[in-house]
Amino acid sequence: MDKELTLKIRISEAGAERYLENPRFTIQSLAKKLNIDTTEIFELFPNRSEILNFYYPSRILVYKEQTRMIDNYPDYSLSEKLSLLILTLFDLFQDHREFVLSTYNKRVLCSMSTHSFETQFKNEIKQIFHSDSNISSASSLVINRAFYYSIYQTFNGFYYFWSRDTSSHYENTSALIDKWASFIQEVFYTKIADKGLDLGKFLFYHSPLNQFTKS
Repeated sequence: MDKELTLKIRISEAGAERYLENPRFTIQSLAKKLNIDTTEIFELFPNRSEILNFYYPSRILVYKEQTRMIDNYPDYSLSEKLSLLILTLFDLFQDHREFVLSTYNKRVLCSMSTHSFETQFKNEIKQIFHSDSNISSASSLVINRAFYYSIYQTFNGFYYFWSRDTSSHYENTSALIDKWASFIQEVFYTKIADKGLDLGKFLFYHSPLNQFTKS
């Protein structure tokens, strides 16, 4: 990760902390907290709102950096990659839990336009599914934009559960995500649909009705 991106992430995290102290914090106070010049912040962000908005897509960037350090990550199964993505995001959210609980609905879910966090999350889901050679051919037919959106909405459902989870270390949230990811893997790895398509093709090309339509 280059220095500029690292600094942007530091600024967004510090902004989340300052927001809890004072939602209308100044760029000057943020620069003082980070021990940098205000011009360094303004070169990267035009205003306070953009700093706070960047916090969420920055979690995806941190996650990507972490996965790059996992040597055998490409060999992970579908369920392992899905669980890792979602659980890592919640672990990162936990570092600034009060800020997330105060702003996620307003800044991400109720954003006037598609939030960059949603875009990057769906891009990660797309990468996970498209890079998995174990997904059955028939199952891959349903992997499209609507499918990515449904996974994103599922994540929002997990967020709702996590935000109200009172179990120790959010164990119930982790268990729910692991069970969901395992279920998704079973659905997309099964070869039953592929065998059904093969059977359907055979019946179509060898049925008497098909011969009749050709005559």
